Amino acid sequence: MIFYRANYPSGKLNWHIIQAVSLVAISYEILSGKGGVKAWTYHYNITPNMNWDTARQWCRDHFTDMVAIQNQKEIKYLNDVLPSNPNYYWIGIRKINDRWTWVGTNKTLKKEAENWAPGEPNNKGRAQDCVEIYIKRSSHASKWNDERCTRQKGALCFQASCTASSCTAWGECIETIGNYTCDCYPGFKGPRCEYAMECENLHPPHHGTMNCSHLFGPFQFNSSCDFGCNQGFVMAGSGLLQCQASGQWTTDSPTCQAVKCNALNTPKRAILNCTHPLEDNSFNSTCEIGCEKGFSLSGPNRLQCTARGQWIGQMPTCKAVKCEALSIPSHGSMDCAHPIEKFSYNSGCWFGCKEGFLLNGTNSTQCTSQGRWSAQTPACQAVKCEALSIPSHGSMDCKHPIEKFSYNSGCWFGCKEGFLLNGTNSTQCTSQGRWSAQTPACQALKCQSLKTPIRGVMNCSHPFGDYRFNSSCEMGCEEGFIMRGSDILQCNASGLWTEPLPTCQGEKGSCRPRRRGGVLETTNPSSSFAVRRSWGGQETCSHCSSFAAGDRGEVRRPAPHCSTLKCQSLKTPIRGVMNCSHPFGDYRFNSSCEMGCEEGFIMRGSDILQCNASGLWTEPLPTCQVVECPPLPISSAVEMNCSHPIGYFSFLSSCYFSCAEGSKLNGTNRLHCTSDGQWTGTIPSCAAQVMSTGMALLLYTGVGSGAAVLLLLLGGFVFLIVKRLARQSKEISILMNSAVLEECANPAYDGI
Repeated sequence: MIFYRANYPSGKLNWHIIQAVSLVAISYEILSGKGGVKAWTYHYNITPNMNWDTARQWCRDHFTDMVAIQNQKEIKYLNDVLPSNPNYYWIGIRKINDRWTWVGTNKTLKKEAENWAPGEPNNKGRAQDCVEIYIKRSSHASKWNDERCTRQKGALCFQASCTASSCTAWGECIETIGNYTCDCYPGFKGPRCEYAMECENLHPPHHGTMNCSHLFGPFQFNSSCDFGCNQGFVMAGSGLLQCQASGQWTTDSPTCQAVKCNALNTPKRAILNCTHPLEDNSFNSTCEIGCEKGFSLSGPNRLQCTARGQWIGQMPTCKAVKCEALSIPSHGSMDCAHPIEKFSYNSGCWFGCKEGFLLNGTNSTQCTSQGRWSAQTPACQAVKCEALSIPSHGSMDCKHPIEKFSYNSGCWFGCKEGFLLNGTNSTQCTSQGRWSAQTPACQALKCQSLKTPIRGVMNCSHPFGDYRFNSSCEMGCEEGFIMRGSDILQCNASGLWTEPLPTCQGEKGSCRPRRRGGVLETTNPSSSFAVRRSWGGQETCSHCSSFAAGDRGEVRRPAPHCSTLKCQSLKTPIRGVMNCSHPFGDYRFNSSCEMGCEEGFIMRGSDILQCNASGLWTEPLPTCQVVECPPLPISSAVEMNCSHPIGYFSFLSSCYFSCAEGSKLNGTNRLHCTSDGQWTGTIPSCAAQVMSTGMALLLYTGVGSGAAVLLLLLGGFVFLIVKRLARQSKEISILMNSAVLEECANPAYDGI
């Protein structure tokens, strides 16, 4: 890297000198053994110093542009080689559209390339849109600083080594100290980025074709190949491959496979006879279809596989006697067994109702040989709950998904302004015909109880209970005292009094000077810190900073000591946090406390309390109430088991879900209530696990066979016992038969 300095005593450029110096620079590069390559060189001018725009124009007129610094090595080199200039040097960065930009390349300055001095850029004095470099500065040497563009500083230029022919159009010339390199774009390589990346040569697949296009050369970067298959064959893989910048094809070469038809499944009660001239279930395969005795064919009796891999015609079926298809009763369930076909002869269906519903009708039916069901489909009626009423001073919003005040009906309760819900805010009609919770009541919000001020009187009215919402208190003071504060306080809808409790203070000037033992005691009636004291049975007043004076004005004794009023000590709310400051002592005048709540809890009341001049807090102590999630509805299909460690369906509540035997859970098996009042997902559902027709037939046949064998064994056992008894007591049997005949004889029936 070589520097050139231009001195212009007259302030104007002497271009002939610059040309001569540049020639020397080139010669120096050759003599120094750098191969004759014209290197990136620096040039500067500090006589005279110039503003930023003039300095850049000077650089562009005689060199490439104002210097663009690329790395820390270059910065160190500049600081080592450049001479010291009290005004420092301009570099090629300027604020354009509020972004620091390299003016030579019009590229935004990246964060990792910044070299600012500490605290810079600070735009001190505004309009600091240009950048200077501290060369040989005692502190922060070679660092950058934003500065006004009109300031006079040295011009720092460079002569580039990159030319139009340095790199091909497939790369970018990158300047380095004394040289340049070519940064190739993806897909290219070589010193000048003159070569494209090569991919492996491709070949047409067996029984297929390949058509390729080559932008930069055979099977090189951006080459693409289209593949196809002959008639009767299908492609396995991608039909288009492209050579990527990495030298790899986008995917493997495809193959061509013979067209196949799907293997045919023999229909129930049918006979299938197929021929395959080429391969099994391939082109020109044919199948003849017939039905067993007692079943009729529905559809074509012959199928053939085409070159498109499809059978001509749809697979026929052999159908048995059918009954009308049954539907699942509303809010019910149906379980059917079909030994032959769905809803055909000997099909049986059994009915039930979901939780919260009762069956009206018979619970089973069977398809007879005449194609009719033995009984009609029953209905499911919802279980009823007692009708609810709106609570006093409240509201009720009910949803009835089935019938009014029936199973799964849900009601949500709220209270009017100034009232608080006492009880749960929702209830649901259960499958037992009972509500999950009692109807809540709306109770008026309670304000802090008031005490009659000292030397005051108080008269209150309580329409909804002592010191509750809309309670109103009128205040007054005894004779000789005046009120400080509002004379009417009302409990508002937030459970707070509209004004702080007033105080009664002695009227100004009510204290008179008292003389005792030749001493005159005085008071300052305008002071808010006046105190009373007893002196020989007389009450006197004095100010905290006043003194008792004698008849001749001499100071005799100081007045009594005064201290700030103290408020009641506060306790941190349950599930809350408290941070207090006490300028005059713990919980005294001007003490301030900030309140907050733990995660999953929200504050009810003011978050800032302050001890006022009356010794009272400006607001009641707030509470932290748990965040509630929407109640989850109870479903008969899904079993739900919930735990509520803090409150009903509130923060940290968890619910686990499961299905009855024979059903499968669709969705998550656990939900929990988050701190923002939302459930982590949606309620899952249960889907019945359908028994296959073959399994149902096997079960039906097995049960029937077992019952037949059991009856046969029982009949044989009874037969053996009877035969043995008959052989041993034949005579007794005859006598018993005769006796029975005689006993049953009745002359009244003779001749009938």
